[in-house]
Amino acid sequence: MARRDAHARLVISFDPRDTPSDMAMLAHHMEVVDDSVDWTFAVAEPADVRRLARAVGFWWKWDERLQQFDHPALLAAVREGRLVRLLVGGSITVARLDELVREMAGEFVRSYPLPGRVLFRCVQYNAATGQTSLDWGFAILLLPPIVTGGATWALFAAGARARRPNCSPLAARDNVASG
Repeated sequence: MARRDAHARLVISFDPRDTPSDMAMLAHHMEVVDDSVDWTFAVAEPADVRRLARAVGFWWKWDERLQQFDHPALLAAVREGRLVRLLVGGSITVARLDELVREMAGEFVRSYPLPGRVLFRCVQYNAATGQTSLDWGFAILLLPPIVTGGATWALFAAGARARRPNCSPLAARDNVASG
């Protein structure tokens, strides 16, 4: 498993007018030039930026009135060349950022859906208490083995009944009388 602090930070500009010197100025502005953590500020070909943006669902739009881009904040965690988690929006909590870093480092991070957004759920996670409990959707997972088990039992019972000699009370009385 990777160390939690063994990660790099990459800042890519989506503005085709930005230059490497613009990105260097941003690094100075953010005061990370002499940081002990690995930071990379980059520009890329517009086609590559669009392809990357499509892959992670990022969008931007030039606002003519404000003379700036309208876009959400986005943090992407990539581990071994695969996207493992995205955080989108301007109000990312410390807990969510910690989850992103932990998952990027290869640690297992529980996730749970927002209430009311998932119809079938096997477990319910209470974020306030940290407790996990079974939800009604778990019963759906039990239906196939229950139906299969019942059908199997019915087939065996029917087969056993078909293989038994006729042992009705009348047949038993006739056998005794003739014997």
